[in-house]
Amino acid sequence: MKTSKRVLLMSGLLVSAAALAATEPVAWPAGAQDKQDPQVLAFYEDQCNRWADGQGLSGEQRGAYLARCRVNAAIIYPVGYAESDDGEE
Repeated sequence: MKTSKRVLLMSGLLVSAAALAATEPVAWPAGAQDKQDPQVLAFYEDQCNRWADGQGLSGEQRGAYLARCRVNAAIIYPVGYAESDDGEE
């Protein structure tokens, strides 16, 4: 896929998700601090499914959307973890 198409798809995902997120309350998993915590991954999966449902997606279109969403959900809803003193996570 060309870079311009990839950027366009990513922009669409972020805009769509941000618009839907503004209307939905967000409930973080209790006690989760690590972005690879199974609770956090399940939260992202649920959010992506809710967004796909809200857009009425199905079939291949839904599958493609969910694949992109799973990769980018942490950008949209970052988990609160502290950076170390050297600036790395």
